[in-house]
Amino acid sequence: MKKSIIIVGVFLLLIALLPILGNSFMKRTIDEQIIKLKEYGITTKKDEVNSSYLSSVRHVEFVFEDSQKFITNRSSFSDRQSPIDVSPLFNGLVFGVDIKYSNLLFAKTYEMEIYPLALSGDIKELLLQNNADFLAYLEKFFHAKGVVYHISYNAINSNFNGYIKDIKQNFTLKDGTKIDIELSNALFDGEGELIAPDKINSKIKAFHLNIVKDKEIFITSLEKFSSSAKFDKKKAYLHSLAVDTIDMNFHARGDAVELHTKELKLTTSSNTDEKTTELNAKCSFNLFNLKSKKVMVDLRGFDFDGAVNDLDAKKYKLVRKLIAQKKNQPVLIENKELKEAIVSLVSKGFLINIANLSLKDITLDKQTQLKGFKLKSKLVFAADKELAQKIQFSPVMIGSDLEITIEFKIAKELYAYLTTKSKMFATTLAYAKEENGNVLFNIKVKDAKVTINEKQLN
Repeated sequence: MKKSIIIVGVFLLLIALLPILGNSFMKRTIDEQIIKLKEYGITTKKDEVNSSYLSSVRHVEFVFEDSQKFITNRSSFSDRQSPIDVSPLFNGLVFGVDIKYSNLLFAKTYEMEIYPLALSGDIKELLLQNNADFLAYLEKFFHAKGVVYHISYNAINSNFNGYIKDIKQNFTLKDGTKIDIELSNALFDGEGELIAPDKINSKIKAFHLNIVKDKEIFITSLEKFSSSAKFDKKKAYLHSLAVDTIDMNFHARGDAVELHTKELKLTTSSNTDEKTTELNAKCSFNLFNLKSKKVMVDLRGFDFDGAVNDLDAKKYKLVRKLIAQKKNQPVLIENKELKEAIVSLVSKGFLINIANLSLKDITLDKQTQLKGFKLKSKLVFAADKELAQKIQFSPVMIGSDLEITIEFKIAKELYAYLTTKSKMFATTLAYAKEENGNVLFNIKVKDAKVTINEKQLN
């Protein structure tokens, strides 16, 4: 009987200790994530824990102190990810994180709310000079948790999902400008570390932004937005996005411009092995409409599929790194180190292949509906150890490194219309070749010589 009591007592003691052990595991997991944030230039301003027997709530306030450190560490975290543009203006931004987790040993998920608390000093100064009322409004908005990311994170398998709290705000600036912003049903999920996930998917039901001042109007609207990103270690990435509807309206100075896009899709990807990098891009839309007092155009069935192949992997990586480090400079392309890195990359040679650039049809002023065009192209830039010298002393010599082939087919009616509107198209009449209601151009560039439909360009 005594042994049974002891066994039962030990068992009950172990059960009682489970929340303490569980709390220790979750605390250690969160501590590790906070330490990692410091490597990205994000430091801790406040860290408070309120624990009960079964659960704990931790409030942490972070300060974004070093944007350059964030860029450098995040872009070096993986070659697969494009550098994020983080302006030094954000240095000093304060954001809060509320973390709630169970103290039970077998609990594996914690809930987080992430929200901005205070703007950086530079942004405050900028707003203070232009509109102090708007600055006060933003500070009040953030203090009330106007923007909140809610995330449920699995500490065992690193899966996460969450949402952004719906936003519906309006404000009137001192000069009478009215601003309305609305965000609804923004959801996301993914895998990996939150600061640099291996996979992330997102959906937004609707986003609307209206800015109105007197007769000047800017309106933008997105409906049914979705995106996904997937990264494969340091070798590949795949980004894609789709938007069902985009509407943009501009009204100013007695004119109005309206843009409407339907079923826009965009995909970019990269693949890298030990020697070369390959970049791919696809873009399409079902309808694009432009309307103003001077022009009215409908484009239907646009499609683009292109790739850049055989880029030197190490030199491409260096160019990306320099762009990430120097992107906040006023004139990036004037940077000597970056220019030299780009020339060095190009000197190794590469291939550009456009598998398809096409438009199904075009309507002008809602009256003239014309069939479109289709283009295929291949550009080979040969490796050239003397490229830097050629650029410096005789850029025209670069032509010998280029070999280009272009197959261009355009509907006869569209071609006739363009020749009456464009001098450039008019100069191609002598080289045009008609076939089955289309005008064909087979263009070749080799050894600095150009031929169109086997006729040498004069």
